[in-house]
Parts: sequence; C-alpha cells; structure tokens
Amino acid sequence: MESAEESRGRSVFVFEGYDGSGKTTLMNAAASGPLGGQKVVCIGRKTESQLSDIAMAIERPEGRLVPESDFLLRVALEVERWGLVRDAVARGRTVLCDRGIISLLAWPDYLGINVYHLSALVDHLIKERQDALNIVCLADFETCWARIEHRGNPSLKEQRGKEANRRFFDAYHRSVDRAASAGLRILTVDTQRSSIEASMEAIAAGFERFGTSTDV
Repeated sequence: MESAEESRGRSVFVFEGYDGSGKTTLMNAAASGPLGGQKVVCIGRKTESQLSDIAMAIERPEGRLVPESDFLLRVALEVERWGLVRDAVARGRTVLCDRGIISLLAWPDYLGINVYHLSALVDHLIKERQDALNIVCLADFETCWARIEHRGNPSLKEQRGKEANRRFFDAYHRSVDRAASAGLRILTVDTQRSSIEASMEAIAAGFERFGTSTDV
C-alpha cells in the first residue's frame, strides 16, 4: 500500500528553469494538458497572500536588502510555498509548483554570500522534497536573456544586467547539479529546441521513467 509520503511525491511536480527558459509556458501547457483537471492546482506564482507578502519584502523598490536578510526571506518563501503544497496534496490535489528548492539553492551564489552555517536547514528542506518530480527547463543563456529583455518589467536580479545574469545563469545550473547529487528527482526538458508538444511528450515519458503517473 502506498504511504502518505509516496502519495505526496506522486502528486507534486515542480517546474524549474532560469528566467526566460520557458518554464511558465511549459507549466501552463501541463496545467491545461496531461495534468489538467479539477484536481490540479498551481502554486508558487506569488499570487497567494502567504507568498506575495514575502515577495514584496524581497523585491521592495526602495532598495536592496542586506544579502543575508534577502536569503533568509527566500528561505521563508520556500517554506511557505511547501506548506501550501502539503495542504493541497492533503486535499487530494495534484500540484504544479512554480519553482522550488533548486532555485533557492542558487541564491547564495547570486547574492555572493556563504550560508554554510545554514546547511542543516537547507539539507532539511531538500530532504522534505525528495519525492517530488522537478522538471527543469533548459535553454541557453542568450535565448533566456533575449526573452527577459523582450518581456519587460525586470526583477531586481535582472536589473543587474546581462553579464551579472550570465554568472547567475551558471550558478543556477550548479544548483541543479547539487540537487541531483542530493538525490532529488530531476527531469530536464530542452524547451529551446523542442516544441511545446515535444516537451509535453518528454514530460510524459519522464512520468513513466520515474514511476509517476498522471492519475495521482
């Protein structure tokens, strides 16, 4: 018989990728396609009050936070996001989550800080998410940056400019490697060279590969 933890993992799909990688487009396609239905809920787009309040504190226009405070707020954001995920799964929902622990792991590099003293906390967050399937959207940096510039309304990170974001892009992919080394389940999808249809086929194949089905 499937345990509650196993059921939770089978019900949670975290969409990841650097800004401009096609993550949101693919998540929207999944929500209206193979995972669509009344039991699907999308979490993490910061429309939820628990997340939007923290996000506003991080992205406040009047100035940047001390880097350590910035990271701790992002930890709080991830903890609250996962709380929403747990609640949704407990109600029998399949969850599509916009970002998660992989994105969080990249932020110390973005901010230029050492968080070794928080390693026990970060390890705990990783362990809690061992059973979720992380769908990482891949596109090269030039493609991501062109999309970022085209869409406008840049985040504080994006306002740092192209070369800073090139470094951030590399840091993000190091966080993907770290997450894989920690045992997280990761499915990579080439959203740059593949159509939405082909990307969705890759995700469907990934569900089978990881022993995860759409009827969760």
